[in-house]
Amino acid sequence: MPLGERPLPAAYVRLVLETLSPQDEERRRKQLRAVGIRDDAVMPGQTTTVPFGRAARLMESISADLPPGWHLALAARLDAAAHGPLGYALLSSETLGDALAALLEYAEIRFPFLWLVQSAARGHCSIECLPSGDLGSLRQPLMELSAISIARLIAQVVGRGNDGLSVVLAGKPPAYSRQLREAAGAEVRHSGDTVAVLFPAAWLGLPGLYADEGMNRLSLGRCRDLRDRICRRSEIEIDLRQELLARRGRAPGLEALAKSRHMSSRTLIRRLKRQGTSYRRIVAEVHAGLAADLLRNTSLPVAEIAARLGFADPANFGRAFREWFGASPGRYRDL
Repeated sequence: MPLGERPLPAAYVRLVLETLSPQDEERRRKQLRAVGIRDDAVMPGQTTTVPFGRAARLMESISADLPPGWHLALAARLDAAAHGPLGYALLSSETLGDALAALLEYAEIRFPFLWLVQSAARGHCSIECLPSGDLGSLRQPLMELSAISIARLIAQVVGRGNDGLSVVLAGKPPAYSRQLREAAGAEVRHSGDTVAVLFPAAWLGLPGLYADEGMNRLSLGRCRDLRDRICRRSEIEIDLRQELLARRGRAPGLEALAKSRHMSSRTLIRRLKRQGTSYRRIVAEVHAGLAADLLRNTSLPVAEIAARLGFADPANFGRAFREWFGASPGRYRDL
């Protein structure tokens, strides 16, 4: 499903309007109608979704007249409760490790623009944030807001405050660096093109401050229902995508993926087919999302992007890219 068509909970649209555009109701209705969102879809109590592309156009329109760092006004309101059943699933988890496992598995029901990758090295754990496509002018604010929100969720789950947490953001420190630190409540560092949250790996075993087995089971069930019904994703599909993302799109091959899951390649193919997808489709989605972001937000040559994604021949990458977006990589970069 193209990024612009993926479902975003309407509650976030309402949050944006209430926080960034606190004008009279008539002006809000005009802003919504301008991007094709019904005003009743974002009424309090609604659990509907809107296409991410329309919500993105609304944010671009509202933020056009706001100073840099406008998105940080949203950070204070993005506690666990703001994330619906996923937030409650995290908050009621037995350990932080359980909470993060739920976050990685069900992130798409709340954040259709985001892919998350967990890794560990040298005693620290990292939750890296990757755009799932080309976010245009919203890339920096949405990635910064995502990392800050995850850091705040981690602190909320274990009740430890943000000591030991670090937020790593891409690029150079912006003019609103002080506001970034205040919003995160943690150390903020800038490093290359990485956006991630770091914390001691030992924290994974910390008990959840609000652990509740019954609430957790109920919330995870709701998350699973939303994933299957709205996002139309299966557990095996998300599992394969996570491995591809950890490898930055360099596919190890169907046989290797099947073997690592203790099944034959034929069994894996059948399981994916039952879920209405295929290994090739999952690889293409990951490649398309990573390629679009790299083309629009880096100056890397097309040949290097192709190599990063595992294409031995840039010409093959070009053909695949035209299948995904209807334009050559060079043309897409210039649009």
